[in-house]
Amino acid sequence: MKEKNILFIIPVLVLFLFMWGCDPSNPGSPFVNQPPETRITVAPNADSTADHYMAPSSMFHIQWFGHDKDGQVEGYWIQVDDGMEAWTISGDSSIAFESSIPDTANPGRTLPAEHTITVTAQDNEDLRDPTPATRTFSSINAIPQISSFEADFLDGATVGQGISFDIEWEDENPSGVQLRILIDGNPVTEWDSRTSFQFMNFVNSEPDPELLELELLDSAVVYMIATSELAAGEHDLNVEIRDLGGAIGETYVRHITVSDTFVPTLQTIQSTYGSTESHPDGSIFFRRNTVTNFTMIGDASVYAGIIHSYRYRVRSQAIPDTPADSSWSEWSEWEDWGPAEFSNDDLDIGEYHFQAQNRDWAGVESEISNYILTIVDSDFSQMNLLIVDETRDGNGRVGSPDDQQCDEFYRDILEYDTLSMMTLSGWNVTEIDYKTHQFNESSYLSAKDVYQQRLIIWLADDKGQVLLGDNIRILSEYLDEGGRLILIGWDIMNPFTAVDTASFSGFANRYLRIEGGLRDSEDTFVEFRGDTTLGYPASVKLDPEKISSRWAGMEKTWTFTPRHRTVSLGTWHGNESATEPMKGGIACVRNFNDVNPWRTIVIGFPLYFMQNAEASDLLMRAVEDIEG
Repeated sequence: MKEKNILFIIPVLVLFLFMWGCDPSNPGSPFVNQPPETRITVAPNADSTADHYMAPSSMFHIQWFGHDKDGQVEGYWIQVDDGMEAWTISGDSSIAFESSIPDTANPGRTLPAEHTITVTAQDNEDLRDPTPATRTFSSINAIPQISSFEADFLDGATVGQGISFDIEWEDENPSGVQLRILIDGNPVTEWDSRTSFQFMNFVNSEPDPELLELELLDSAVVYMIATSELAAGEHDLNVEIRDLGGAIGETYVRHITVSDTFVPTLQTIQSTYGSTESHPDGSIFFRRNTVTNFTMIGDASVYAGIIHSYRYRVRSQAIPDTPADSSWSEWSEWEDWGPAEFSNDDLDIGEYHFQAQNRDWAGVESEISNYILTIVDSDFSQMNLLIVDETRDGNGRVGSPDDQQCDEFYRDILEYDTLSMMTLSGWNVTEIDYKTHQFNESSYLSAKDVYQQRLIIWLADDKGQVLLGDNIRILSEYLDEGGRLILIGWDIMNPFTAVDTASFSGFANRYLRIEGGLRDSEDTFVEFRGDTTLGYPASVKLDPEKISSRWAGMEKTWTFTPRHRTVSLGTWHGNESATEPMKGGIACVRNFNDVNPWRTIVIGFPLYFMQNAEASDLLMRAVEDIEG
């Protein structure tokens, strides 16, 4: 009985296995493939009106999914409005729509436009959903606007060919925009999302292929336009704007006149020797193992241009006692150093000649500029004396000597004739008129002026004050080299005691060894009494013929508060009205010893107003004394 039951079941199992293994796509199969189903899960609500773009930097975000109960979904067919279907395996997308017609009654917006999204799932048997998911809604697209035209030129300006500008834009439903540049209505760019533009062109008005690949501009950020599109003459520069939905904003117009006669300038060439900047004339004291850096700064802003690159060449150095090579090296490659910089290692003593140029983005080259670097080594073996006259040229009347009067006075008391360059007790004398010895419209001394001057006498004898101007640095360097300085003048300590001149006060402390003093603000000074044990004259008196009859003495004289390692060379004396703190104060101080290489003497009153013979005794003794 049991065996009969088993025999009955076997045919049934065979039939079941046969049915299970049949291909459902086979028309003869008992189970036909079922189509997938499609649903849209994220999209604007049906029959709604929404911004063209739902959020900044985001288009309409659509999500969907499909289900196949007897297989699997392989992908989806997407259709927007009546457009062509597109295949995707993704379950979401960001979709843009064509903009609708501008609303003439509501500028800046467009009339609602109805759109339909259709999503059709397809299964692994290529069977599509016969009832696709759809969503119909309306959209409004705001028209983008150009909010700012950023450029170095105004409307109506005359500019060069290598101009640049940046565009800023606004959109109520920002999707990103595209811009297009036109010259006189003719497009010179394609529609593009970049907002920075640079006109550029180089040799022979032909675009330089390498320029398009320069790292100077990031081509992903800046749209580069050949200057051949911007001929000389008057032009309308137009900027068109549209968003990614196609809404077109108002065209921006700027009127310009283009000139091809502009030339960029090379404003400055300067050098830095190690960490120290060369003096205005390009000179510097020699230091071993020192790198020299050169900087070139150009400008094209007068015509809204931008400097693109620099180049330079060098002429061989002129070492002392060696003939200079007059030939120039080859020009360096055009480089963007911004501002231009290049270096030379450990240059020797000598004179180095450089020429440099720059060019703008239109390829226009500047004139060639020249620069001379002079590296000097101090040599005080010869008895060379430099007199720097800071007199600011008074009116020549009593009490206010002019420059000529002061020059004649010092030539007299030092007993030399500048015209024939006669020596003073073996000294070779050179004069510099401070107010006319200028670089860049400022009065400077430099390393080249002082590197062979064993002694400098710096004087200011008109009724003002010693200024020194921008020369504290060069005097510091000169003294560090082992130089000698005699400082004489009216109101001599004023620059050193001003609270806002730390460099001056530091100079006074370090080199003069003076930490302060007293200033006579009345006309009371009449006499200097020297220390006779040190060989200085017992008395140097005021000359009444050189001062105004209204003066009872001379004002703006000083007594000093010296620091250690100094010597008093004489004292201050006034008339009966002189204030007590001034009487007997130190009026002349000397600083030199074995600790420091420099030697200085400071005289706290202008010698010009003293008796000639006595002033001569004082100054001649100071010159002898500072020699040690």
